Amino acid sequence: ITFWLFNTVVKSVIHNNTIPWNDVMINGFVLDPKGKKMSKSKGNTIDPKDILSKYGADSLRFWAAATKLGDDIPFKEKEVLSGKKTVIKLWNASKFTINNLKDWNGEEGQQETIDKWILSKLHDVIKTSTENFEKYDYSKTKAEVEKFFWITFCDNYLELVKERIYNPETRGEKSKQAAQHTLFACLLNILKLAAPIMPHITDEVYQNYFREKGEEDSIHLTAWPTAVPHWKDEQAEQAGNTAIKILSGVRKIKSEKQVSLKKEITKLTIECDQKTKKLIQLVEQDIKGTVLAQTITYGSASIEIDDNLKIDVELAE
Repeated sequence: ITFWLFNTVVKSVIHNNTIPWNDVMINGFVLDPKGKKMSKSKGNTIDPKDILSKYGADSLRFWAAATKLGDDIPFKEKEVLSGKKTVIKLWNASKFTINNLKDWNGEEGQQETIDKWILSKLHDVIKTSTENFEKYDYSKTKAEVEKFFWITFCDNYLELVKERIYNPETRGEKSKQAAQHTLFACLLNILKLAAPIMPHITDEVYQNYFREKGEEDSIHLTAWPTAVPHWKDEQAEQAGNTAIKILSGVRKIKSEKQVSLKKEITKLTIECDQKTKKLIQLVEQDIKGTVLAQTITYGSASIEIDDNLKIDVELAE
């Protein structure tokens, strides 16, 4: 490939007095299970058609995007399967989100701290993903977007806003609108960030909802996401991160007690310093609604979940 590259550049300069491109990206080899370069002459190749028919193009691209530029990459079918799981998860999470946007009137509503938390996280993901793509470090972008989608968006934010969406009377219609506006912004930007890696599923989701909202005909024609400066909010990040620690702690306790995550809590006791307490109070209603706690009190607790942060859970009968 280096000779082809040299030959093409020389011919372009000789005949047209210009170079054919400004940047060239050369990746490594695909390796077989024994760590040997896949080659037709060695008979150790895998027919891409078999993988495509089994897992789809997006899953294969997701696997390929995990390697650093220039590095060799071993072929592991389980990692392609991981890509397939991400495709399915993206479809299901998008379906859930879009279903809960059907009655949204487009208003931004009144943002809650937890909305500011995820938008601040999204700001960072857009910023770092853009920087990494510009350096052709696509594996880092893939990892950043994957983590944000699976953990920040699906595992946490979707759970945290369910009460506001399902029961708007508890927090008010403006709060529900803010949750919907944030869901819209997060999903659209996730699709845009993932589009270069998984072009098919992202555009299919886009066609199902966003196109009719006055956007471009395809996600691949839309502008690349912009890290909106006012989304960055350090206090909201601290409050949201603390809420996630508490949620994780409660989930672990329920799991250890072998009770359903939907089991109601009579009282959630939190032990922390005053600074942390003020942060928790910003997201207290979100925590209550998500862990199904009737009350939250501050006092002595026994189960340590982080430095200077302990909890106790009193399950309902």
